[in-house]
Amino acid sequence: MSDTPQLRRGAPAGSGLWLSIKKVISQVQDWFVVQSTGAKVAVTFIALMIPLTGIYSITLLQKQAALADEV
Repeated sequence: MSDTPQLRRGAPAGSGLWLSIKKVISQVQDWFVVQSTGAKVAVTFIALMIPLTGIYSITLLQKQAALADEV
């Protein structure tokens, strides 16, 4: 990767992180191309459910704390 130092010299300070993010996104897209539809659906479903269950858990804990304060 001889062009990487050239990109970093003329780019803003935070571009190294941005370049890394773009590389990871590109690799994930390449991985999705070779996967079956079932695998794509399963991975997408799991990736969506992780934050949703976290939000649900936080909401439930807040409701339980409010109920405990009332009792």
